[in-house]
Amino acid sequence: MNLFALSGLLACICSFIFAIFSWVKGKKFLNKVWALFNLSVAIWGLGAFKFSTTLNQDEVFFWLRVGHIGVIFIPVLFLHFVFELLELKKKKLIYAIYTVGLLFSIFNITDWVGITKVFIINLRYVFN
Repeated sequence: MNLFALSGLLACICSFIFAIFSWVKGKKFLNKVWALFNLSVAIWGLGAFKFSTTLNQDEVFFWLRVGHIGVIFIPVLFLHFVFELLELKKKKLIYAIYTVGLLFSIFNITDWVGITKVFIINLRYVFN
């Protein structure tokens, strides 16, 4: 296992624990948004761990796309968290950023099934 894979695994485990703790112990909507943010980071960490330890190219493409699901929603959920923390009432902007996140997720899925080539076109082996 290389250091990148180890960092992805640690990010996945720690963020998943934070997500569960925040979801269970938090009573406010702010805690739920923070839990979803941590879950998104955990998904990214899992994808990073798996694609950096897999040698089969089809599996690497699969785990890259799984990791991209987390990557797409990390900034969306972080911005939503900040708006909730600061009690900013910008519902239209929040809907807009979720729409953009959903649009990028659709591009990610259409890449997955071979309709488009927006995110990942080719791969090369860089880990030992």
